[in-house]
Amino acid sequence: MTAVQLLIFFFKRSEKLNSIRKLSITFHDVPSYPILIIGSIGMELARAVFWGNIKSISIRLLKKSLQKKKALIKEQKELNERLEKKDLKNL
Repeated sequence: MTAVQLLIFFFKRSEKLNSIRKLSITFHDVPSYPILIIGSIGMELARAVFWGNIKSISIRLLKKSLQKKKALIKEQKELNERLEKKDLKNL
């Protein structure tokens, strides 16, 4: 086969593949069955509840960690004040 014959062969082959691809693609309208609509609404509602719970849990955990940090800072300040008082008494 010459180069020209090879080019013609591959060109015809690609045309056949493109025509097959075009014929095999079908587009359908989304069915409007009530069960599908109810199901999709239910799935979206479940997703919203799930993400809302995750958000509230993470906020709750952040608040707890902030409270712990504040308590530790307060305790550290009290210990520093006690140490200063003891140092002043020892002088």
